[in-house]
Amino acid sequence: MQAFRMYGRIIEVNRYAVSYEEQLPPLPDQDTEEPETIHRVEYLPTKEEADAIAQRTGGTVSPLEAGEWEWLDGIEVDDVPDTFSEAVKIQEMGQAAYVQTKEKTQRALHLQDITELVFTQMAQTRQISDNVVVQYPEMFARWTESWLGKAGDIVRDEGNLYRCIHDVTNPGQNTKPSQTPAMWTRIADPAEEWPQWIQPIGAHDAYDKGEKVKHKNKHWMSEVDGNVWEPGVYGWTEQIVMEE
Repeated sequence: MQAFRMYGRIIEVNRYAVSYEEQLPPLPDQDTEEPETIHRVEYLPTKEEADAIAQRTGGTVSPLEAGEWEWLDGIEVDDVPDTFSEAVKIQEMGQAAYVQTKEKTQRALHLQDITELVFTQMAQTRQISDNVVVQYPEMFARWTESWLGKAGDIVRDEGNLYRCIHDVTNPGQNTKPSQTPAMWTRIADPAEEWPQWIQPIGAHDAYDKGEKVKHKNKHWMSEVDGNVWEPGVYGWTEQIVMEE
């Protein structure tokens, strides 16, 4: 494929190809009178030029994958006798730089994918503190009605992160995290000093001694470990907090 053509000293990137059949008359020294048919392909920068040639020859226009060469379009080469050869030099130098940059980018993206995978796996197996986990919500998949996973998996739902309590192996077991605390544990944001109290359903999400919550417009601190009671009933001490 011819990637470009020259218009004076200006490089014009070819974006279309026109394929057609051309009949050549027999040469004088040939015995046959049958014309020879050859297949031709012309490369052009504009659709208008390609359509004009296709109409004249009965050919077919096809778009080219020119993205790799777009950076060449419009470059003015030095005033030398062979401007096309000068343009080829620019193309070859640019292609080498393009390949090198592309390889570096692919390696960086691959490394990023591995880093994100390791981070999510460590978070879901509790090898990373939840205080760190909530700082990177974009690392985790958004919950959907078709979500399937296992106990410990973390998802995003309505701006919060949730850890699944039970395996979800079929759509019938899948429930919305923000509406079903029996299936999901909300991972609190450590920057929120007084998060809203959520009714624990077992030891896995019970409040520890010293944890703070907000409930019914009041602030509470847990006085016991494994606290599953509602603030104001047992195990909590109301705290007086000056609202700013």
